[in-house]
Amino acid sequence: MDAIPSQYNAVRGMLELIAAYHTDTWEVIENSSIPSKINNIFQNRTGNPEEIELVNYGFDIKDSVTNGAFGFYGYPNLKYINIRGCKNIKTFQEFFKDCFSLVSIPELDTSSGTDFSWMFKGCFSLVSIPELDTSSGTNFSAMFNDCISLVSIPELDTSSGTDFSAMLRNSSLISIPPLDMTLGTNFNHMFEFCGSLKRIEAYGFSEDVDISDTAMGKAAIEEFFWNLADGVSSKIVTIPTNTGADHTIAENKGWTVVED
Repeated sequence: MDAIPSQYNAVRGMLELIAAYHTDTWEVIENSSIPSKINNIFQNRTGNPEEIELVNYGFDIKDSVTNGAFGFYGYPNLKYINIRGCKNIKTFQEFFKDCFSLVSIPELDTSSGTDFSWMFKGCFSLVSIPELDTSSGTNFSAMFNDCISLVSIPELDTSSGTDFSAMLRNSSLISIPPLDMTLGTNFNHMFEFCGSLKRIEAYGFSEDVDISDTAMGKAAIEEFFWNLADGVSSKIVTIPTNTGADHTIAENKGWTVVED
């Protein structure tokens, strides 16, 4: 069994604090720009938004709100915030981007979301996320980019996804659950700087994909080969060097295997 990553010990106390933290009141957001409304609430109730860590109130995002872009973007000291609603939000683009201290998030209704691009980018301290309904999602680009404390993600429904560029770039993920890549058209930099990644169960890749920055060994790479789409033409899969993986598994499906 792998050792428990040190980042979990570092944030254990904070997670316990969050679990015990109560939301006393809810600030309603409706028919307005989410970023400006949130900033105004923080400023009026708590003071300098850039210094906020934890608050005893939450945000109730009403059904009239459909655009969540940049919602909590750029609150560097925010560790946790309670949120409810969100069910009609279609874009979660940069929703928590650059919340450097964010440790975890509450359950969110993301069932209407189509754009999850950059949603958690730069959340350096994020160690867990709940199950998210991403069944309508098409854009997952850079969703977890730079999540350097995140070692696992739930099994997201990516069956409608097309853009996965940089989705997991520079994360500390150890394994990737079975994500459906069948409709994907862009996997550029998806696994770049993923030096802790040992297994990818995602399947259905049919465009160029590079896993050379991972820690995957022979068995994991051959499993990845088996999960690639069949019958492709002029597509390249790039893998780490000197793993001893059987290239013919991918080559028999039409892939060109490159070691880098």
